[in-house]
Amino acid sequence: MNISKTSKLFLALLGIGYIICTVSYTVGFYKHRTANIFSSLLLYFSVFLLLFGLLCLLKDRLINKATFTNLLLSLTVGLGLLFVGELTLRYGLKIGLNHSERTGKNYKSFYKKINKEKFQKKFRQTLSLRANSERYLPSRNEFNYLHTYNKYGLRDRPVDQLLKDSTHFRIVGMGDSYTEGIGTHQDSTWLKNLEYHLGDKGFSNVVTFNIGQAGSDPSRNFHNFKTLVPILQPNLVIQALNHTDIGDISIKLDRLFRPPWWEIFYANSLFFRGFLHVAFGYDGLLLSPAETQRALDYAEQKLSSTIEELLLLKEQYGFELVLIFHPLNQELATFEKMKLDRLMGQLKDREELYVLDLMEYWVEKEKMPREESWTYFWPLDGHHNSKGYKRWGKSLADWLITKNLIYEK
Repeated sequence: MNISKTSKLFLALLGIGYIICTVSYTVGFYKHRTANIFSSLLLYFSVFLLLFGLLCLLKDRLINKATFTNLLLSLTVGLGLLFVGELTLRYGLKIGLNHSERTGKNYKSFYKKINKEKFQKKFRQTLSLRANSERYLPSRNEFNYLHTYNKYGLRDRPVDQLLKDSTHFRIVGMGDSYTEGIGTHQDSTWLKNLEYHLGDKGFSNVVTFNIGQAGSDPSRNFHNFKTLVPILQPNLVIQALNHTDIGDISIKLDRLFRPPWWEIFYANSLFFRGFLHVAFGYDGLLLSPAETQRALDYAEQKLSSTIEELLLLKEQYGFELVLIFHPLNQELATFEKMKLDRLMGQLKDREELYVLDLMEYWVEKEKMPREESWTYFWPLDGHHNSKGYKRWGKSLADWLITKNLIYEK
């Protein structure tokens, strides 16, 4: 049957609308690697236009008017219910969200395009770039703490006067956002709590220096530390590690994996995310189980190399080195082994450094109840709250004393 001019015009308009919607969310995503509820709406609407156009082509050919009406109604109601489900999951139940979405921001891809030359330059100047500055790091309806940085780029007090006093026992802490102290006040990080609890135990000469940096990994920690070690001259250095270092090293730093072609659908549909996680075992980094193991192997190799470099600095400057592996909220809630457990086991046999498995210490030494674990983290953001950082600092202080790593100078 011939298609009338009116029908042709209508189908042409549908096609144009479909192209506009598709191009809008596609270009927007691949340019910025971000997505939000509006791009999700465009995705659903473009799917509706595509299927509606196909129904129009089939009308009066393969299906009659009544069937067409029923199919169109089913299509409209079905896609409408799916989108309502997306809204419910996103804003009501808050299920399936990644970290940036849980903290009130848009979806942000872990594979966001970065100019490699600029990134490497920033990589080696990360602390100096934020020297003598301040910023707020908020999380949706949970916290909004001020981060103030001194002349060396540390989230810490001015340290020049402290460095003039040679009687202090100096502890340097390195790590990512958990060490910088996202989720708590400047005076309540695990390093500050470590200092307080050691003072309560009679070690009043202890001072701590915070080289933690949100979004960093041990490789970047090392590059910052080696420029500061002649200035800080620490007696003890503590490097904090957790499983986010795997993605930071294998994807952000070394680009071991390319973003999957289907990430645009993953970013815009929580139903699609759930399907990939449940049916195929993909993780939050969009890696298959085989790729996850490859990323872990690669990260362990890079972390081992960084630790060897730290040991060389240890020999040169004479400080003691402690590696502390700390659990994230999901790991502590299940009491399962941490993802870096294999590396931690290998390092425990090394005589030239000390290793603390913080989850094992909390569970086996301090008998932490499983139901208590969630009280140490912010529910949406996932970082420790002040209570969690306080427990970390106290437990670490007790452990350091048992290892005779703290002394009066």
